[in-house]
Amino acid sequence: MEGVGDADRWEFRLRFHTDEAVSAFQASQREQEFSIDVRRVAEFVDWEAQSSAEALELTSAQHDALRLAVEEGYFAVPRRTNWIDLGDRLEISSQSLSERLRRAEEKVLGATLLAEPEGGSDPNSDSR
Repeated sequence: MEGVGDADRWEFRLRFHTDEAVSAFQASQREQEFSIDVRRVAEFVDWEAQSSAEALELTSAQHDALRLAVEEGYFAVPRRTNWIDLGDRLEISSQSLSERLRRAEEKVLGATLLAEPEGGSDPNSDSR
């Protein structure tokens, strides 16, 4: 689906439709003597069956706040909006919006950055 890298390291985002296809890919890479470090495995079926908000366990209020913040440029550099304006759009205080966004960000980042591959991490694996 996607790949970025340089002369020393590449990172790929791949999609396989069966466990057998994943196993075959890994076997072919071992034959070529490539080092693979799996960082995250997600069930594609779960993501197809659920909305992204459901898959990340966001409340509808968190999803709406996060979506509006992205659409209005809150996370852009430089920012194109602020908490006060976003809070006004959602008809909540800037303090409530701040808390809602922090909770939503924690769920999204936790689901993406802290997810361990099945079987946990391998302390002996090469991260390249």
